[in-house]
Amino acid sequence: GTVSYGEPAPKAAGKFSRGGFTVQYAVCASKPEDKKPDDAKDEDPRTDAEKLKDALRDVQVKHLEGLRKWATKDDHASLLSKLQGEFPGHLPLAQEELKAALELKAPGTGEEDAAWLGKVVDAASKVEAAVNLDALAQHVGRRIDPEDKAAVRAGKEMDKQKAAVIDALSEKVLALAKLGKKEELVAAHKALGAWVDLNDAKYSKLTAAVERAHGRCALALAAVNKQLTTEPSKRALLEERISLLERLGWEAWAQHERKALLVKFPKAYSKF
Repeated sequence: GTVSYGEPAPKAAGKFSRGGFTVQYAVCASKPEDKKPDDAKDEDPRTDAEKLKDALRDVQVKHLEGLRKWATKDDHASLLSKLQGEFPGHLPLAQEELKAALELKAPGTGEEDAAWLGKVVDAASKVEAAVNLDALAQHVGRRIDPEDKAAVRAGKEMDKQKAAVIDALSEKVLALAKLGKKEELVAAHKALGAWVDLNDAKYSKLTAAVERAHGRCALALAAVNKQLTTEPSKRALLEERISLLERLGWEAWAQHERKALLVKFPKAYSKF
C-alpha cells in the first residue's frame, strides 16, 4: 500500500533518495497443513459394471426429486415403483417414498386425513426396514479407527442411516398420534428413544404429540413450553399452547395467549 506524511518532509538521504523511513519486516514460512486422508482415492471394490449401474440408479433417484410435484405425481410413482423393483431395500428410494408421502397431498387434504397419514406411516416403516438396525446399533456403540479407511467410509454410511431412521420414526410418531393408534404410537416413540435423547428440547414436539394423544394435556403443555425455549417465536407452537390451555379448561390463560399472539403476529402494521 501507500503512506503519506505531512511537513516537514524528511531530508534526502542521497542522490537517488527523496527521503523516507527504514522499514524492516520478517517473512516467515506458513505452517504446513496437515493433509487429511482423501477418501475419494480409496480403492473402490466395485467392478466397472457395478459402478455404472449404481451411477445410473443414482441419477434416476435424483430425477425423482424433480417429479415430486402434484402435477407429475403419476410419473413419480411409476419411476419409483420401477426402481424399487430393480433395487429392493435401497435406502434412498425408501426415503424418497417417505418424502413423497409427506409432500404429495391432494389439494384440500387436511392434516388429519386418515388415508394420507396411513401412507406416511407405511413409508416410514419401509425406511426402517431398509436399515440393518442391529448393525447400526453396533456402530453407534463403538469408536472407529481413523486410520482404517474402509471402516471410516462404512461409518459415514452408518451415520446417514441413523439420520434416516430418526427422521422416519419422527414422522411416524406424529402420524400415529394424529391417527390415535396409541399402541403403535407408544412402540414408535420407544423405538425412537433408542437412537435419541427424548428429553432434548428439539424432540419435545413428538413428546407433546404422544402425551396429547393419551389425553395428558398438562404433560403435553409442559413439552410445548420446553420446545418454546428454543423456538420462542414459532407461531405453530404458540397456537398449540393455546389449544392445550383450552382443553385443560384454562380459558383465562388461553385468552391471554391469544391476545399476545395478535401482538406478536399483527395482521398489518400502522403506517407512519
